Amino acid sequence: MPTRLTASQENYLEHILNLGRSAPVRVRDIAEAAGVRLPSVSKAIGRLVEAGLARHEVYGRVEITEKGLRAARSVARRDECLTRLLVDLLGMPSARAAAEVCRLEHSLGTDVLERLETLVAHASLPASAAWRRGLARRLASLPVHRDERDDVRVGADDPHVHAGKLTHQESRT
Repeated sequence: MPTRLTASQENYLEHILNLGRSAPVRVRDIAEAAGVRLPSVSKAIGRLVEAGLARHEVYGRVEITEKGLRAARSVARRDECLTRLLVDLLGMPSARAAAEVCRLEHSLGTDVLERLETLVAHASLPASAAWRRGLARRLASLPVHRDERDDVRVGADDPHVHAGKLTHQESRT
C-alpha cells in the first residue's frame, strides 16, 4: 500500500532535497528554509523517519531515503511544471506564482501533470510563438487582481493556504 503524504510532508521532503544539493542538511537548516520553529521540524522529521522517507541522526544530519527521494523529486517536478506554466506562459509575477504553486502542487495528479508538462513543452516551441503572443494579449485584458482586506476569502484565496500553514486536511481537525 502506497504511503500517503500530507502537503506538509511533501514540503519538508522538497526542502531537504533542495538544501541537500549544496551541503549536509540539519534540522536547523530546514526550519530556517521553511520559516518554522525547530520543534515543529523535529516532529515532522520524526514522522518522515517513521514512514521510511528519511533518516535522522540525533543532533545530526537529515537524509532522504530512496523512497523519500522519489517523493521529493515528484514534488519538485510538479513545482517546476506549475512554475513554468504560471510564470512563463501565463505571465504571473514570480512571488504570486510561488504561493499558487505551493498550493496546487499537492493536489496535482500524475495524469494532469503529464498533460500540463506536454502543454508547457509545446507552448515553449518556436512554432508556438504566435500562440504565446495571442495568449499574452488575452491575459493582458484580464482584470487586475484585487487584494482587499474586506473581501471574503474562500479556500484558495485564504493567505494561510498560500503560506503552506493550513491544508484542507488540517482544517478539518
